[in-house]
Amino acid sequence: MTLTENKVSISQRAMAGNQIAAAISQRAMVGNQIAAAISQRAMVRLPIAAAIDDAALKKIIDFIFQRKELDLESYRRNFLVRRLSLRLQATKSEGPRAYLKLLQEDPQEISRFLDNLSINVTEFFRDPEVFEAF
Repeated sequence: MTLTENKVSISQRAMAGNQIAAAISQRAMVGNQIAAAISQRAMVRLPIAAAIDDAALKKIIDFIFQRKELDLESYRRNFLVRRLSLRLQATKSEGPRAYLKLLQEDPQEISRFLDNLSINVTEFFRDPEVFEAF
């Protein structure tokens, strides 16, 4: 979530960074609105790990395997539960069973879930001098 103060006041300033922030901001607000938005965001309840039982998690893992032939069994349970909780919140699903139904109905959500599991690397050759030696 990106919040900035009022876009008009930002764009009137000479600092380029503020103009960039205004351009990428999801929502422009004045000071007290920013505080209220942060407070409201903090009150959103994340689904707790205990609510994601092993049976529901297994159904999601099995469904993804059937659709994408990707075996998630080797992932640690806690990791999967944390990532699943994020998707439950993002989709406003009421629980893992509702999320499974969403996965079944929306193929794009499978991709979003899998993207949530991966680590994005910005550079293929992290240590170019090592590769140059070969």
